[in-house]
Amino acid sequence: MRYKGDYSPSYLADPEDYTWHPLESCIPLLNRYHYATFTHPEHSLESPAAFEVSESEENTQEMMEGVKATYSVGRKVVSLIPVTVRCL
Repeated sequence: MRYKGDYSPSYLADPEDYTWHPLESCIPLLNRYHYATFTHPEHSLESPAAFEVSESEENTQEMMEGVKATYSVGRKVVSLIPVTVRCL
């Protein structure tokens, strides 16, 4: 979103509480953090969140049990379907 600096005044929305902040005050946080929140800088992350993935079929199935994908959207109704994993 560096193009926003070409326009003035420019504001960015905080990803956690959706408040708007002047771009000038956000730039130092954006340059320092991979994930930056302007209202709560202590929540900012210097690197992407890491998680361990097991290749075990049992663990993969267990992780995916609650995962759903959007199937269709229409007339104020969103249909979801479960995501299934086939381990080879």
